[in-house]
Amino acid sequence: MVNSLQSMSMNRPGVLIIGLDGGTWTSLQPAIEQGCMPFLAEIKASGSSGILESTIPAITPAAWSAFQTGRNPGSTGVYDFSWWNRTTHVYNYSNATSLDRTIWELFSNAGKSVAAINVPMMYPPKPVNGIVVSGLMTPSLKSQFTYPSEFKQELLERIPGYDILGFHNVQKTAISAEAEKKFLDSLVRLCSIHADAACYVMHKQRWDLFMLHFQETDVLQHQLWKYLDTAHPDYDPAKRDWIFSAFYRHLDKQMERLYSTYLASTGQPPLLVILSDHGFESHHWRFNLGNWLSETGYLCIDTRRLKDPPIKGAIRRWLPTLHKMLPLKWYDMLCARMKFDAIPVLWEKTKAFACGSTEDGFIYLLADDPQQRELLIQELTIKLMALKDPVKGQPLVSHIYRREEIYHGNHMDRLPDLVLRPAPGYSFNGVYRPDRGLFRTVKEDDIMNIGKHHPDGMFAIMGPHVIRQSGLRMHITDMLPTLLVYSGLSIPSDIDGRGRTELFDEGTCSQIDNSGAKTDVLPSYKTDTPDQVYSSSDEQLLQQRLRDLGYME
Repeated sequence: MVNSLQSMSMNRPGVLIIGLDGGTWTSLQPAIEQGCMPFLAEIKASGSSGILESTIPAITPAAWSAFQTGRNPGSTGVYDFSWWNRTTHVYNYSNATSLDRTIWELFSNAGKSVAAINVPMMYPPKPVNGIVVSGLMTPSLKSQFTYPSEFKQELLERIPGYDILGFHNVQKTAISAEAEKKFLDSLVRLCSIHADAACYVMHKQRWDLFMLHFQETDVLQHQLWKYLDTAHPDYDPAKRDWIFSAFYRHLDKQMERLYSTYLASTGQPPLLVILSDHGFESHHWRFNLGNWLSETGYLCIDTRRLKDPPIKGAIRRWLPTLHKMLPLKWYDMLCARMKFDAIPVLWEKTKAFACGSTEDGFIYLLADDPQQRELLIQELTIKLMALKDPVKGQPLVSHIYRREEIYHGNHMDRLPDLVLRPAPGYSFNGVYRPDRGLFRTVKEDDIMNIGKHHPDGMFAIMGPHVIRQSGLRMHITDMLPTLLVYSGLSIPSDIDGRGRTELFDEGTCSQIDNSGAKTDVLPSYKTDTPDQVYSSSDEQLLQQRLRDLGYME
């Protein structure tokens, strides 16, 4: 049976994956109808497409970790860009060390060649049967962001101007028409550079599994979503058409270029998968959970220790410039002294702590006794569900999830006790900021986050044996087992997703795994422990870049 599976696996078409961070039919479908994305239109018309439901929360690190592993955040330990250590009360940046038996490892262990370019949550790169160029959560081009390590120099020499994301191109102030054009031009340039890198790697050999990720879609929509949402007060149809023509048309051409290059290099049509980690929607008001916990007595702050000394604040603002000027050793020493100070919390008096500055709310409970924890959950739930918009009188909270309701796995201790999903039009900020009050408009609070994440992402699949159908719904954890079963590989027993064989012609997968049966867990590569991944300078760079994107205070 094993030999039979290996033979069938060898004869399968390759898999080409294109990730569109934040991709959503809300913007992609109008772009198709405007004639700006003919290649995506062809994929949608020729294959299967629909909604790809994201993780809770619907945020890049959590969702792409779930895609790579087929498992929920309780298993991956990743729910946000960082996680809070309950013992040390220190934030740790999310990274790939907690991800095991990923799609890249499973294909590699089966003898298949893999390449992953600019994919989030792949830093530090792990050994695979191929090439890795890590994406979001990579500190800088100075870090070791490729596997094999020697490929880094080759990439930077062959692809001039290569950048991981170009956070420095993000506009962080009120935007003029000229600034909007420069911003869009920079994203178009980055799309081309990432496609150049992918095509270069494609030409090196035949790949069984290849992925290129475009982070630019997410960055654009965070900042310019008001022009793409027809219900937004600042919606401008002329601006929308300009964005479709200038960016989405270019993106579509790069996707077609990747497909053509892969087809030319293999001589066989691949299974082409376009997918996103979440969708997008508008929000207009942000509610500060950290401030609310303080005002209601659950969070106790030592107000005497809130402010940075003036000289320290000035140095902190100059860190990005100093990174370019100082030798790495000196810069790392400076960053160690400037390490981000935690909020001065009086932990012995604190009952609950909020974190996160993206969109959902995260609350950790400081109650070891199960009975006390349960009473605290009930008390907070009643009060939080009663929160109303002071002007409109609308509820602020759509749903409150207990950790154990939605997660399971070996990393439950990393995850918050309560996850709050905001009502439509609202978002949460967990960082205690007494100067901000409880309510702020999104425009006041964060110019970079005009658009926020929606749990409905998208997918479109085209290729041999794919059934022509639309309006489907999958979960992002389903993608890994679906690609495994299509490629003739077994599904590990510990994943949450299921192989969606109904996407393919009858019999395509039945000889391998028609029932969705799973196999025993495979061994994983050994990796560093999380606290060995980022140096002090790495953490400062990540902090500044995530702050530039509006993901961190």
